[in-house]
Amino acid sequence: MWSADITYIRLANGFLYLTAFIDSGKPVRNAYIESFNGRLRDECLSQHWFRDLQEARRIIEAWRCDYNQERPHSSLKHLTPKAFKQAYENKTENLKFALQLV
Repeated sequence: MWSADITYIRLANGFLYLTAFIDSGKPVRNAYIESFNGRLRDECLSQHWFRDLQEARRIIEAWRCDYNQERPHSSLKHLTPKAFKQAYENKTENLKFALQLV
């Protein structure tokens, strides 16, 4: 079991939130984020010299759109997010139709 700093926050509306922070120097405890950060760094940040903040925002946004919409992801059976969504929606529609027949 890992150790983490746990903080409880009680809000004025009575809700209680639990937050846990990963120990510094333990990147394997958040492998998905570390993987994404590595891709962003290698494929975008290390490839460009930004002249100003607007250029950085424009280039990073273009990379983000490519990453989220055009690139196949292994976690989505090597489909693009758009193709995976369409396949999921088609499967859901087919299931709804099949249930109507029963």
